[in-house]
Amino acid sequence: MTFHPKAAATALLVLISALPAAQADSSRSDLDLRLAGTSGGGALASLDGAPGLLKGEVEDGLGWGVRGRLVFAERWHLYGEWSTSNTSLRVTPTEAPGNTSAGVDSDFDLDRISIGLGYQQPINDEWSWFGRLTWDLMEFGDFDQVVLAESGPVTPVDLDDSGLGATVGVRWDKHDWALSAWARYTAVGEVVADERGNRFDNDLGGGLQLVYQFTDSLGLGVDYELNDIDTWSVIFRYRF
Repeated sequence: MTFHPKAAATALLVLISALPAAQADSSRSDLDLRLAGTSGGGALASLDGAPGLLKGEVEDGLGWGVRGRLVFAERWHLYGEWSTSNTSLRVTPTEAPGNTSAGVDSDFDLDRISIGLGYQQPINDEWSWFGRLTWDLMEFGDFDQVVLAESGPVTPVDLDDSGLGATVGVRWDKHDWALSAWARYTAVGEVVADERGNRFDNDLGGGLQLVYQFTDSLGLGVDYELNDIDTWSVIFRYRF
């Protein structure tokens, strides 16, 4: 069965919007519209199936995404996230004999989905900690064909996998500002190459987010997350 990330993300958002917005006094639900991108990191090896022949380095990308947190009981929330970016890829030969081509630029679509359950516990009037368990999916798809002198035309094979994720962090709220910091584990964060070809492996990372609420319901913010492939976003937040 073929998995379609965009269709799944749309279905998730419809589900979230249909649920009642019950929430505790200490927490409010929010929905983020994101200008999202990558800032490099990550690599694919043997893109054409010939061991040791080609290597692809993931570079900058730009796209968009949505992220939602729906409080449904005291301190508990449902979490959903989807993002897609058109991401550049620098393909170069390895040091195998006969490979003299310079690297060429290509691109592909990088899609991410996370769906899960979270909990937030106040520490005092300004600080709280939170934890979250998620099901994560990562997909590299729609690769452009690349042409190298020794290899000829090569179209990398799409790559996708899913697995569990976990996040733990702290949040500081002061007047109209909210600052969050977290550490994150995912089973599908890093691309590795072995005798079976390219596959996703687990990865540890962390991130920071700063949001300013310029009205009771609307806010603007930024975040940056360090992983095998670093990601960033500019956030427009609706809080309800």
